[in-house]
Amino acid sequence: MTDETTSEATATKRGKVSDRIYLLADGSEADSPIEAKGAKYVSMTEPGAEVEAYFEGDGPNVLPVEAIHGLAAFGFLTLAGNQTNTVRNGDVKEGGPQTEKEALDKFIGNLLAGNWTSVRGETEPGITLLAEAVARAKKAEDGKDREVRAVAEWLKTQDKEFKKKLRQRTVIKRAILDIQREKLGDKGADEDLGDIAGI
Repeated sequence: MTDETTSEATATKRGKVSDRIYLLADGSEADSPIEAKGAKYVSMTEPGAEVEAYFEGDGPNVLPVEAIHGLAAFGFLTLAGNQTNTVRNGDVKEGGPQTEKEALDKFIGNLLAGNWTSVRGETEPGITLLAEAVARAKKAEDGKDREVRAVAEWLKTQDKEFKKKLRQRTVIKRAILDIQREKLGDKGADEDLGDIAGI
C-alpha cells in the first residue's frame, strides 16, 4: 500500500514526487499500514534516491528498537495531527468525526483495536477487524460459527488484491460498521449538545 499524507496529497496536485510503500517482512507490498513490517521511500524526481527499512527480523536495514520507537512516536503525532487538520479544515464526512475530539477518539480507538485511520479519518480495517467481519458475515450466511483467529490466519495467506476486494464488499462493510457500533456502545450518549443549539 502506498501512503498518502497531507503533505503528499498537496504535492500530488503539482505532480507525484514520491512513492511511500508499506512492506511485509519478505519485502513485498503490504496492503495496510497496520500490517507493515517495514517501509520504503522512493523519490520520483531523482533516480536512485530511495531508502527502505524493516522493524523486525535479522536481515539488512533492520532498525534498532530505539529508532522504531522514535519513528512510532513521530508517526503517531503526525497522523493524530492529520485527523484534527481534516476536521479543522472542514473536510468532514457525513457519519464521520465532526469535532477534533471525536476524530482523536476514533483514531486511538482504531489503533487500540489493531486498525488504521486514514488521513481523511476513514477506518481501514486491519486483519483482526476484517476477520471478525468475515466470520460474522459467513455466520449470517450459513449459521456456522468460526474462530476469528483462524479466519485471521487464513486471511494472511491471501494476496493483497483479494483482501482489498473483500474490504470493499457491502456485506463486509456492514459487518465492520456493526462491530464498531457495538464496541462504541453507549459512549458519549449523554454528551451535552448545548453548544450547537443555534442550528
